[in-house]
Amino acid sequence: MRKRSSTIIIKLWVVLFSSLFFWACLNKKNLNSTTNHQTILDADLNYYDHIQPILQEHCVHCHSDAKNKVAPFSLTTFGEVQKRTKMIQYVIENNIMPPWPANPNYRHFKNENYLSEKKKIYITTWIMQGAKEGTPNAINDEVVIKKNEVPGVTLQIKDTFYLPAGNKDLFQRFALDQKWLNEQLPIKIRKFRFLPGNKKIVHHTEFLKGKIKDKSNIDKEDFENLLSTLKNEYIDKKSPLSIDYVTGWFPGIIVDELPDGIYIELDTGFHYFFLIHYAPSPVTEKDFTRLEIYPYDKNIQQARRAESFSLHGHSHLINDEKFLIPKNEKKTLHATKKIDKDISVYSILAHMHHVATSVLAYAITPEKDTVPLLKIDHWDFDWQMEYKLDEFLILPQDTEVHFIVEYDNTDNNTERPLPPKDIPYSFDADDEMMELFLHYVETQEKDKGLKVPWPQ
Repeated sequence: MRKRSSTIIIKLWVVLFSSLFFWACLNKKNLNSTTNHQTILDADLNYYDHIQPILQEHCVHCHSDAKNKVAPFSLTTFGEVQKRTKMIQYVIENNIMPPWPANPNYRHFKNENYLSEKKKIYITTWIMQGAKEGTPNAINDEVVIKKNEVPGVTLQIKDTFYLPAGNKDLFQRFALDQKWLNEQLPIKIRKFRFLPGNKKIVHHTEFLKGKIKDKSNIDKEDFENLLSTLKNEYIDKKSPLSIDYVTGWFPGIIVDELPDGIYIELDTGFHYFFLIHYAPSPVTEKDFTRLEIYPYDKNIQQARRAESFSLHGHSHLINDEKFLIPKNEKKTLHATKKIDKDISVYSILAHMHHVATSVLAYAITPEKDTVPLLKIDHWDFDWQMEYKLDEFLILPQDTEVHFIVEYDNTDNNTERPLPPKDIPYSFDADDEMMELFLHYVETQEKDKGLKVPWPQ
């Protein structure tokens, strides 16, 4: 009995010593963190040595004077930054900028873009110290912008489009000149660049391909007339038109550049068209949006064809539930679909409208392993991004993809359309959608553990 008591006492001392050691290490870590932050606060900070490198890494890919900029102003010079220091401090302290909706604790992505606490302290301290300029040098005195390439093909809407005044969202469809386009096809594409003609009103753009189920040779005029008459029908199972997503431009996406050696093919047998979401405007505005296409060399041999796995709330809800979000209610919808072959995923994209509040996507393999895909705790309609993976994510055949979206159609959600209504599924901004896209190539043995070759 005495021997057992001694053993217990020894164990208690071990636990106590381990706990003290753990807390000492933890406090030392916190102390080091505090010390590092205090070092920043005590430093004499300036724009060129401390702030410009942070802005170049996280901000100027949107906030620049480049051809493909998407932000309304530039942050590439000291003068441009200095006059906006109050705004910069506000958006940083409130986690508004840079935008990164995905939860980094669920899955990391190659293109994730958020500021560490250390970088936030650098910027806010520099502002509080008076936003000193410092001395420019040859290395940091200019922002390097990629040289603009010449596109192989430019697609554009037929005529300048006039958005009527009235403060209403509008989804407009534009059929392309199929006869002219057929002369260019097939095209293996390595990069797309959308050029919104009017960034004040173009919220996002999708480039889609469609096929008439009964008449594949329908001409452009008839196809355009069909598009203009359809609202929800062409996303319904009984639609006369089958639709596939090709690429798109959303806030936060500048260029849709595929990984090296991977292409999207535009081929014959389809009708191609733009779906452009125009934001509300109190006055008449005009737009002339274009899409630049950068093809691979026609003789390329080893490139792999990109494909897209899509999961939609209008056709894949569990228990064959109908998509409807009743007025003054919150609702959680769950869609699922199986993958029909081995795929190597390189990017993920989700799309909803205004009453969506959170997103969760994961996969369950045939071995019952759960694979995290995407988690967005606070859905923001204005920031819909393509999330790029660092390594190929291999999902075997018969993997079941799950997509869960929470919607809030109550007064608690200031984004919901007014007047309140039951919300169905459609492209119209006052209605809702539920889309998940996994962009992939068919799996090859070398893909396991392989970095996705994103262009530098």
